[in-house]
Amino acid sequence: MFFLRISILVTLLAWACSQEVEEYKLTVKRGRGGGFYAAGTKVVIRANALRKDQQFGHWSTLKISSGAVPYIEDIYVPSTILTMPKGDCHVEADYFKDGLFEPGVERDVVDVNYKPEMKVLISPYEAPVEKTFDYWNVQEGKPFILNNKNLAITTISIPKERMKVKETWKDMQPLYKLTVTRGIGSGYYKSGSNITIEATHIPTGKAFRDWETLIGDPSVVKDKTSPNTEITMIETGIHLRASYENMYELIVTGGMGDGYYAEGDIVHITADEAPNGQHFHRWNVVNQINSVVTDVWSPTTTLIMSGKTVNVRAIYNKNAEESSQYELKIVKGEGGGQYLEGESIKISAPFVGKNKLFEKWAVLNGDRSAIEDASAQDTIITMPSQPLELQPIYQNLHILKVINGVGDGQYKPNTEVVITADEPATGKIFQKWTVTKGNRNLLADFQLSNTTIKMASNRLVVRAIFTNLQI
Repeated sequence: MFFLRISILVTLLAWACSQEVEEYKLTVKRGRGGGFYAAGTKVVIRANALRKDQQFGHWSTLKISSGAVPYIEDIYVPSTILTMPKGDCHVEADYFKDGLFEPGVERDVVDVNYKPEMKVLISPYEAPVEKTFDYWNVQEGKPFILNNKNLAITTISIPKERMKVKETWKDMQPLYKLTVTRGIGSGYYKSGSNITIEATHIPTGKAFRDWETLIGDPSVVKDKTSPNTEITMIETGIHLRASYENMYELIVTGGMGDGYYAEGDIVHITADEAPNGQHFHRWNVVNQINSVVTDVWSPTTTLIMSGKTVNVRAIYNKNAEESSQYELKIVKGEGGGQYLEGESIKISAPFVGKNKLFEKWAVLNGDRSAIEDASAQDTIITMPSQPLELQPIYQNLHILKVINGVGDGQYKPNTEVVITADEPATGKIFQKWTVTKGNRNLLADFQLSNTTIKMASNRLVVRAIFTNLQI
């Protein structure tokens, strides 16, 4: 029985030994913490004490045949925690000497916070007089770790080995002034530079016309008629101004071409397709004779825009009924002819003498409502469905002559006219007005040097009388 118990105990000890956890080797170079550990064990590793001329850099991992790589919580801390991998591993503490990294901008001042592989932003000091930044000169070390040597503000990767960079300067190229009035692009630029300019602040009702050159050579503007263009800088400097022009509305009734245009613009207009049973007859400019339609008989033509709102209308005729036109007769005026019902016609009363003033249009025959403004010398007729006969009526102007004063002229009958005596000569004073021709009762006040007279006579002559100043 005793021998049986010993046999069981030996068997159990053999099984326990077979279940022991496997351990792996950790080698720590230039530090402490090496040994044998199971996978997943947290191990404190410490770098050896530093010499006076050294700074701790970081922990690095060396590749060995096992291929196992440990996890280190913070590689830049000399005392940190390592998690053991499933396999042997090797780590070492790296150091660098004080002052090995000396960027020129630091003027040889060593920053203890610099660590290898750290990204550092560098920028030059203020430029010397009449100098500008050229490039970073790598005086010692590997140039490829400098992000961009041609940028004044750039980044550099801290190396392990010694490195020194220094800014270099070059003569500043003169800058010349560009002024853009009513636009953007102003500033100082090198000669030969290409600068984009853009017209802005376009007033309501206006459109860009062109760039005016106030200073410099106009040929430097790539496209002077474009609100967004380029200029080439020259040494004299440049001053440009965006110029604008008024825009006027074009209304095309019964066709296409509506929009806003500048005076003098040539606009394409096209009549709509004629309604059933009709065909295009002509174009009619409703309110502006100054807007010229190139071919009034063509459904597709052009119009020269005037400096006002223009309303042009496409006129259609009924098929086989082209004789249904009506006569507009103007007695002693312009605009008469044969017109379709609804057509707009401009009529004008002529100038008939300096003593005559247009009063109104008299309708001798036809519909009075066809006249847009019977009191306007130039007006519009909308042709009714019957003949229309008109005659301009004039009224005689009354003449006023003022001697020794102001107020002369020709006036409508019964107009109240202000008259004023001249300034008296030295030693004289205004005495009264006298009416030498016409009805004296038309004068408001004989004793006032500034008074009124009613033009109820065909011709009036008044005189200012002066007398000696009593001292």
